Order: sequence, then structure tokens, then C-alpha cells
Amino acid sequence: MSILSTISHLAVAVRERRSRARTERIIGTLPADIRKDIGWPDTWDRRAREIVRNPEWYGR
Repeated sequence: MSILSTISHLAVAVRERRSRARTERIIGTLPADIRKDIGWPDTWDRRAREIVRNPEWYGR
């Protein structure tokens, strides 16, 4: 794998993370009933997913 392809893969990953964060912020500004209607997870669900990904957070 060349250096340019590695940098390209990193750039794509950063773009995807930024896009996802932007989408979460936009959806997060919607009223709770609309978020519920579209099935968007609430704060508790998001924290539960983070605990699964990062077990050391469990103690917080």
C-alpha cells in the first residue's frame, strides 16, 4: 500500500466521521417526538452503545 493510498483512506475515514457527527447534530436538534417517530436513539441509547464499545466507561 502506497503512502498516497494510505492518506486517501484516512481522508475518507475522517470525512465519514465528520458527516456522521453532522447528521447526529442536525437530528439532535429536532423535537423529541419527531426523533422518536424516525427511531433515532435517545441519549441513554447512545451512552449504552458507548459502554459496549468502551467498557472502561462503565464505571462513570
